[in-house]
Amino acid sequence: MLKNRKILYVFILSILLSSCGFKKIDQNTNTIYLQNIDVVGQDRISYVLKNNISLISNENGSKKYDVKVNIINKKTIKIKDKAGRVKRYSLNFTTNLTLKDLDTQREITRTFLNSADYDVNTSQSKTISNEKSASNGIVEKISEEIKNFIKLSVENK
Repeated sequence: MLKNRKILYVFILSILLSSCGFKKIDQNTNTIYLQNIDVVGQDRISYVLKNNISLISNENGSKKYDVKVNIINKKTIKIKDKAGRVKRYSLNFTTNLTLKDLDTQREITRTFLNSADYDVNTSQSKTISNEKSASNGIVEKISEEIKNFIKLSVENK
């Protein structure tokens, strides 16, 4: 009896949630064409960031922009033990974005600051893997922030 009641509740809940009217917010991103995307920084980071930003571009877009991004990353020691060995590093990324409207020649600049920590492991390869993982996480955050900023800047014009 209790099992039948649980099945009935799950069935009713699934019916109620199936027609909730969910829509994506950013459906009108086809109006942006990023003609030039220039990213200055480490090669791997620049390549990933450029590819992520170019996903919002559409060649048939009515608004044309040039994008210049400058990435500065800095690795600092965050925690040391009593013997002076490093236990944790901190990665800090400073990203300067310049968005230039090609029609009006108006420029918008913005700075993004992101950081992440990673632990030092007993093996060097695991430490390098931890650093790459932290770096990839920061690059994904930065690219999402830049894409959202570009979308909002274009919509507000």
